[in-house]
Amino acid sequence: MTRFVGALSIVLASASACATGGHDDPRDLVRPEMPPGEEDAGGSEITPPDGAVTPCGQFCGQTFLHEVENPPNLYFLVDRSSSMDAPIGNLSKYRAARKVLGELLTVIGHRVKFGASIFPLEDDATCSPGFEIFPPTLGGLPACDGSLDPTLVSFLDAFGSYTPGGQTPTYAAVSNLRPELEGLDGDTYLVLITDGAPNCSSDDAACDAEWCLPNIEGYAYGQISCSPDFNCCDPANTGPNAGENCVDADRTAGEISRLAAHDIPTYVVGMPGAEPYVSVLNRFAEAGGTARKGAVEYYAVTDEDDLQGAIYAIGTGVAIRCSIELDAPPDDPNEVNVYFDGELLPADPEDGWSWQDPTTIQVNGAACDRLKSGDVVDARAVFGCDTVVR
Repeated sequence: MTRFVGALSIVLASASACATGGHDDPRDLVRPEMPPGEEDAGGSEITPPDGAVTPCGQFCGQTFLHEVENPPNLYFLVDRSSSMDAPIGNLSKYRAARKVLGELLTVIGHRVKFGASIFPLEDDATCSPGFEIFPPTLGGLPACDGSLDPTLVSFLDAFGSYTPGGQTPTYAAVSNLRPELEGLDGDTYLVLITDGAPNCSSDDAACDAEWCLPNIEGYAYGQISCSPDFNCCDPANTGPNAGENCVDADRTAGEISRLAAHDIPTYVVGMPGAEPYVSVLNRFAEAGGTARKGAVEYYAVTDEDDLQGAIYAIGTGVAIRCSIELDAPPDDPNEVNVYFDGELLPADPEDGWSWQDPTTIQVNGAACDRLKSGDVVDARAVFGCDTVVR
């Protein structure tokens, strides 16, 4: 959904349990005034998952085993078109996306290099491409006092520096971003969060009424309603820029396919407003290699709970594995224990952990499910005390 032209997207702690350091804002951002009720709350909107224990304390042995470090890149491409200002619950869709990303990254931020772009660039140049607001950066654990990782705070501040405006130039946003994503080291995943189909096609590219966004959404041009008898994407009806309102599906799917050919999947999250474009977003999910089973193949969102469920499913699926590779075997495998958020997890092949080989710990059963759900913020293997067996 958009504004139309003319008429109308398991790390194991190795040394310290507390987060340190920070990250400078990647750009000098000018903060616009927030609409009433939308004041920038920094990280105050973000709440850790229920039951998460502060990842600090005493661990028997106090020698933390090092995991092989190869964090994936998790990159978010977020639509900030004018329609993203519409509410979903108590927040705009844009700020709800920011909030849920913050909640996810409190759990997995130390397990991934996370980055983000938003699109379009400017409100007044409504078809301008997107731009990066945060480069891929490895996050850290929450601090011992429960405060957010400074890297995550900078990420949230970057989002909070912008409000929705403009159209939905998804093709331009993906096209501009693709070289950077293809150049990143390690596994890379793109998450497109949008509330409609892309427009901003070329000026002279007219289309049939069935592919014209104003027609699909029932808008009017002056006193005349967009209809099968009045195509609002026909330059003869609405002027030379009418083609910019055509659904730009072919070019966008092509860019997503190019990413997939480079082993970069694209996950598609459709916010409220995307309902008329199921076939378009399905096509993007298929092109990105992430199509889900059923008639709706992308992650369709109707409320904030749906949004949280979708973002958590994608993020934890990318970041968390139940097979943990160590960079070296411990001196004595019988003096290793595993802790979830400071709580001892007994060794157990059914619901606990076990050795898969001398350098691989396997988390099993319900413990694995708990880890993958995102309920566990900090998981670590500690050497120096006899293994506790269930």
